[in-house]
Amino acid sequence: MSGGISAIRGFDYQATVILDLLFDHFERHGPSASVRPEGEDDLDLRWTDAGVDRRRFVQVKKPTEDAQARPIPSPWSLTDIVRELLPDAVARLTGNDHEQVWVLGDEIAAPIRALFENVPEAPTKTTNVYWTVIHGLARKEAQVLLPPGSAAARAASRWHVPQILPTDAVDAQTTLAAAANAFGQRHGPTGAVFAQRYAQEAARLHALLPGILCRIQIRDANGSEIEVAERVMHRLEQHYGLQRSVVEHSLFRNLRGFINDIAKQPARSFDREELETELRCVWPQMVPVKAPPPLEDDHVRRPALAAALTDPGAGAAVEVVGISGSGKTRLAAEVLERSRLIHPDRVALYAEVRAGVSLRDCLVGTAFYLRRRGVPKPFAVGVQPSEADEGVLAALAKALSEVPGECLLLLDLVEGSEPPGFARELAAFIRERPSNALRLIVFGQERALRELTTLEQTQLGVRSLDAPGLSFEEFVTLVGRRHAEPDRAALWSLYQQITAGRAAGLNVSLARALARAQTTGEMVSIAMRPAEDRLAYAERSRFTRVTASACAGAEKLTCFALPFRRTEAEGVFPDDNVGLAIRELLDLGLLRRHDGEAFEMHETVRAGLEELIAPQTRRDAHGALAAWYRVQGQTGAVILHLEQAGRSQKARDHAREAFLAGESWTALWPYVARHGLVSANEVVTVIAGMRRVEGDYLLPDIFNQLEGPPETLRNLVREQSGRVIADPQWAQPILEALLAAEPGRLDDLIQLLIQVAPNPEAAASALSWLSIAARRRVGAIGPSTFALFDRQPVAIQRPFLGLLLRGGRAAVRHAFHYLCTHPQLIETGRGNGWHTFHLEIRSAEDVADLLAAIPTASPADMIRARGPLLGPLGGLIWRARKSLQGPCVAILQAQALDSDALVNSIRTMVYLGAPTILDLCEALRSRADGAGTLANLISAMVPALVDWCPYEARVLDQAAEFKDRTQALINLAWSGRRTRRLARPPTGD
Repeated sequence: MSGGISAIRGFDYQATVILDLLFDHFERHGPSASVRPEGEDDLDLRWTDAGVDRRRFVQVKKPTEDAQARPIPSPWSLTDIVRELLPDAVARLTGNDHEQVWVLGDEIAAPIRALFENVPEAPTKTTNVYWTVIHGLARKEAQVLLPPGSAAARAASRWHVPQILPTDAVDAQTTLAAAANAFGQRHGPTGAVFAQRYAQEAARLHALLPGILCRIQIRDANGSEIEVAERVMHRLEQHYGLQRSVVEHSLFRNLRGFINDIAKQPARSFDREELETELRCVWPQMVPVKAPPPLEDDHVRRPALAAALTDPGAGAAVEVVGISGSGKTRLAAEVLERSRLIHPDRVALYAEVRAGVSLRDCLVGTAFYLRRRGVPKPFAVGVQPSEADEGVLAALAKALSEVPGECLLLLDLVEGSEPPGFARELAAFIRERPSNALRLIVFGQERALRELTTLEQTQLGVRSLDAPGLSFEEFVTLVGRRHAEPDRAALWSLYQQITAGRAAGLNVSLARALARAQTTGEMVSIAMRPAEDRLAYAERSRFTRVTASACAGAEKLTCFALPFRRTEAEGVFPDDNVGLAIRELLDLGLLRRHDGEAFEMHETVRAGLEELIAPQTRRDAHGALAAWYRVQGQTGAVILHLEQAGRSQKARDHAREAFLAGESWTALWPYVARHGLVSANEVVTVIAGMRRVEGDYLLPDIFNQLEGPPETLRNLVREQSGRVIADPQWAQPILEALLAAEPGRLDDLIQLLIQVAPNPEAAASALSWLSIAARRRVGAIGPSTFALFDRQPVAIQRPFLGLLLRGGRAAVRHAFHYLCTHPQLIETGRGNGWHTFHLEIRSAEDVADLLAAIPTASPADMIRARGPLLGPLGGLIWRARKSLQGPCVAILQAQALDSDALVNSIRTMVYLGAPTILDLCEALRSRADGAGTLANLISAMVPALVDWCPYEARVLDQAAEFKDRTQALINLAWSGRRTRRLARPPTGD
């Protein structure tokens, strides 16, 4: 085991050193530079110099450590260099101009340093060292001719270079050859062959070695892994202007993981552009894919439940719903473990979803992981900063459906409920997926997929699973992990008392609390508590077992509302034995490891334990935490702890001050709104400042709660119209807030942006951002704006059309008629085949508007063309087919719209290739309008779906009404079928 741990440390050290070398390599050699970890050497560096390909090989050796990872410095000797490093270097640097670098954690011995400092005069200035190197290399090469384990082989391994050698190279070679001959004569024929090969190799090495040594660079005493990591993090911090916490807790670890992942892929290299992409992608808002919390030693696995979720046929998306403490995170860990065991070819990933996280963040984390595995497209889609979340989710749905193989993504809502809008984003993403290459399993306390209708869930392969509690046998197994030969009868009584015999089983956390009780009597005491208090009481009963010396520290640790590290806790509470308190709370199962060195307590447990603390102790602890978090700049935590400390006014003052400084709006706004701490005009003043406000996307919600945007916000858009054009990201939330309160102002905003834009390109960009701002806020666009649209150049009309297509029935009709006469405007966007326009269908009203807007076509023209004649609009309708098909069926069945809309509904269904179109048209045949005419002729438009025998029989049926026979004959004629044989008289016997 110690050898395996040492190897892992070596890999981590190697990856850290590689990061340390990359920046210099890319800066020195520019765009031609590339890198291959674990190539011919630990690291292969490539670049082009004056049109010539160059290579540098890097060998990395970590500092010497003992089994406990404590440093035990051990200088590299000449023998170590000859044995471990030089053979590969000689092989790689022969016959070329390549270079070699040795990065050594320990120092090198003085003779080695002297050798490399005196190249190429080494044969004369460091005679014995130089020829000792040649002797060692030549001897190793000649030894392959000796039988392994023979006396000659053992003697050769002990044979040393003569102690006195002449400084003249020819004489030195003669001396070595003579010594080899003398050695060979003592060992018969095999010795003679050995001596001959040795002399040949020594001569070859002497011709090569000076030129090779000149191209070897030694970086010894390179430092420990922590020291190298510190250099890397400092460089990242300084060069990219990032906060230390971002570098240390997110960027550095992900970059090192990136190096390790690339190293596992044969022939995979990367250049500066790819590294820069990696640097840009690992920001805090991206949810990293990682391992779930490890399963405890006493965990009881539930293979049937894990198999039901792991099986490929389990559905395209599954939601696992359970109350707090029902074991959802443990189940996720078990599903991940089983998936990787049973389906090794499947990519199985896990991500924690916390407050402030969007689905896009989770999918970008997934795409980031897939990118390391050679699937770059989803990541390129997900990190587009200029795209709205809805558009990116749709594009990600397509890109992730194209990944090779199957991918399983587990989303763990670790705080119970999902962040705002998360369920809506999940539904939108699932609707857009063309395939189930990416399967989702969502664990939470609420139904995360509730935004999908029952019909959609059935059609899309979505299902819900209530996380069951432990069965009685599983409960007995759990208790048996801590108590030898448990009393099954007593446990059955407890189990029945708590579960009332229901199939839901026993809450996992409560079962664990019972199992950790010291005696059966203590279990009974827990079970006797009211149902809502059992779990909290169980945790409190364990808390009383904290020793007196750790009690004060443990009490204060329960006041931490956020994950914390030991050093942080000791900084806040320097007078308490924090280390002992952490250890005891971990042993009692009251504290769990959060991530690396951090700890956290389940909120239910924390709140229950806090009741045991004296009020003044609680207030003092929360006051100390508020002061500490203020230094750390964590405003939300400061306010929470000030409130808990009983200093509500101080908390509100701090919240108002931070909010008006443009800080942490996402975290602060609910508190600020609840206490009415700011006015609408003050919000506008903050937004009007020169720097971007963190969380400015909340402006629509803010002004909604502050009773609409004030006139000052409208004035801000007019007065700073130049900034609106130059900085559309700043303007977007402002425009969205205005449209949310007053959708009718869309016409004014369109006209303003076109008027103030300095050129068509700027106007097009501004309209694109307005379209994003208006994605959920569009009102009806008026006729004056249609005329403005018609006068614009094509560069402005493209983004303008995106607004018209969501601007109400009249706007959609104008857009459709324009597109039919200007089909060149409908084309795929540049790169990746993304389409320029999309029809956004959110309601039955949207469908009715669209059907009313499609330009009409006569049934005769459609029959002649054998198609619905949708022209360039067909592509738009096809991309919206999932949203259109169901409503069109309902419209044709209900016949609630006018004739033109029904005709367009039929045309749409024909274009989409709906196999039920003939049945849907059957009820329309009796209508006397255009819908009835088209319904009677529909068979000619879809001849492949028609059984023509009944039509032929109807024509020949002399008992049928004349108009029915005529209609059947018309259908046969329009279908292109031969009707001549229908005119033949029937033949008799």
